[in-house]
Amino acid sequence: MNPADAAQAMPVAEITMFGLFWQAHFVVKAVMLGLLVSSIWCWSIIIDKTLLFRRTKAEMDAFEEEFWSGRPLEELYRAYNDKPATGLAALFV
Repeated sequence: MNPADAAQAMPVAEITMFGLFWQAHFVVKAVMLGLLVSSIWCWSIIIDKTLLFRRTKAEMDAFEEEFWSGRPLEELYRAYNDKPATGLAALFV
């Protein structure tokens, strides 16, 4: 058999991300899908915490501005005692 004929007879593997995935073994596919799900889960946690920290910082900045505005502390205490306070407002109450 001619080596050139043997090379032509072999199936050519598709060298793309999806081609390699579909040609991989069952275990490799399971691991890759697990990694994809874990990545999506981690990014959702990162985005959630970023939004939480941004919201908390905005609430703390708003309270600090109101605290230093010159408003009487008794009035400020009554305003924040009635509603659930977070951050600096909780510390103040």
